[in-house]
Amino acid sequence: MAEQNTPLKRHACETTDVEPSSKRTRLMESEEKSQHPNLWFDDGSVVLSSEQTLFRVHRSVLSFNSTIFRDMFSLPPGEDAGEDPEDTWEGLPLVKMHDDDEDIANFLTALYDRTYSLSSLPIDVLAGLLRTSTKYEVAHLRTQAIKYLGPIYDLSYRSLTTLQPYTTKTHGVQFATLIINTARETKAELLLPGAFFFLAMQDIDVIFETVTKEERPRYKISMDDLKTCINGREQLIKFNRDNIYSFGDSPDQKCSTAPWCISKMSEFVNSPVCKEHTVDPNATAVLDPDFWTPLTPLCSKCLETHRRSSRKGLRKVINLLPLYFKFSDWATLRKSTGQALST
Repeated sequence: MAEQNTPLKRHACETTDVEPSSKRTRLMESEEKSQHPNLWFDDGSVVLSSEQTLFRVHRSVLSFNSTIFRDMFSLPPGEDAGEDPEDTWEGLPLVKMHDDDEDIANFLTALYDRTYSLSSLPIDVLAGLLRTSTKYEVAHLRTQAIKYLGPIYDLSYRSLTTLQPYTTKTHGVQFATLIINTARETKAELLLPGAFFFLAMQDIDVIFETVTKEERPRYKISMDDLKTCINGREQLIKFNRDNIYSFGDSPDQKCSTAPWCISKMSEFVNSPVCKEHTVDPNATAVLDPDFWTPLTPLCSKCLETHRRSSRKGLRKVINLLPLYFKFSDWATLRKSTGQALST
């Protein structure tokens, strides 16, 4: 078996499989591929062929976990698109897999190794498992992949106390476009608002570059998704400016130094630091204690009023996040994602 919890490293360039044109070509192609060192069982009953790797595994394991494989193996030879009756490997059926080597290796490892935990896997590996488990209808593996991707991209479950350091440090930003494409492909709509939010957080030039990643197609977004991101980004900035960074000129009702507090708040609102924040779609800066340092001259009542108002506005942003990117609300997305394989 494969070393536990050690997914294969993903290549920088992702390729697309091309169906061979003849039996001879297919056999030559298979002969040039290498056998996977851990997913090659001497008593295996079928050989799976991906980009550069062959996997000798068991029909029974595939059929038990996957309705797609179960249906495929129940057909007479030659009646499905994956198995050719003339294609064999040392007498075993040879099935062409139109998937990345890494995705198939991790997919098979998850099926065979019951100790294989998804909890510590990198985001791109989880995305690959989500794709393969959805494609081959392995419901329990799809559920697990979403379970561990959910806390990264379903921001509605995050408390405000963890939101600010999380959005600035998470690897979710790095894989935002990958998750957008994967979620679209697998109907895991729950992951989309968070992924679009992480993409929208980036510099505008970086966002536009995501439509030109020809060498990494899974990281290249469509023009429609680019428009969705830009429009949502503008909506977020407007809401943040009007509801989180506006602060207003009304002091707390119990403020005893109203003119002073109004003056100091006005200075802060017009400061370069505050203006810089007002064009940032990520308003979690208000959760950082350092953000409020310039406002310490305010009386304690006014300072707490503004803090409370900003936190309330930020929670509203998270609750409405799907709507900014033209999706349904969080609850509807959660339901549709859970029902995707049954429809």
